[in-house]
Amino acid sequence: MSLASSPTAPSASREQKDCPSHSHRRRRLGAVVLLVGGCSLLGTGAFASWQATASASSASLRAATVGATVVGATGGQLTTPVSDLLPGDWLYRYVDVTNTSTVVGAFTGTVSSAALGSGLTAVVESCSAAWNTAAATCPGTQNVLASGSVGSGLAIAHGILAPTAVQHVRYKVTVDPSAPASLMGTTGSLSMSVVSDLVGNRDRTTG
Repeated sequence: MSLASSPTAPSASREQKDCPSHSHRRRRLGAVVLLVGGCSLLGTGAFASWQATASASSASLRAATVGATVVGATGGQLTTPVSDLLPGDWLYRYVDVTNTSTVVGAFTGTVSSAALGSGLTAVVESCSAAWNTAAATCPGTQNVLASGSVGSGLAIAHGILAPTAVQHVRYKVTVDPSAPASLMGTTGSLSMSVVSDLVGNRDRTTG
């Protein structure tokens, strides 16, 4: 007598299907894991910054100084007064012009007389050596710087002088032979001035 086969029992190895609520929680957990992992990967791209600073200093820079002196030459009797001048008389006055600036410069000057100017003329000369004031001679090279009336101020071109250079200058001042009689008894004096003109606008890269 054959026995009827009994119903087959469900296989123990068959996976049970998740219910909808379990499946939803699993998907959320997986998303969180991916998010954390992605942040970790991104974090590996941030590096520390190391910096170094270097500097250099230039050589010192100094502005130029400007100056000039005009002093009576030894034995030149710059301050000796002269009285009773007559038409045709003359006198010599000697000065040394020095460039006390720190750079080369062009120098100009003026000789004038406030009261007697209209009756005086002057010849201004330089000498490469100190003038022999006793003999009124130049022991070196003589050069005329200017000549003419000192009435409104006679302009003098002293030329280019290097720093510490000295220019030996003589003024020969003459009472004009045709000076008017209205100058009789007039008292005046001579005024000598020198101006240094130092202009830049040069490339000083190399010193």
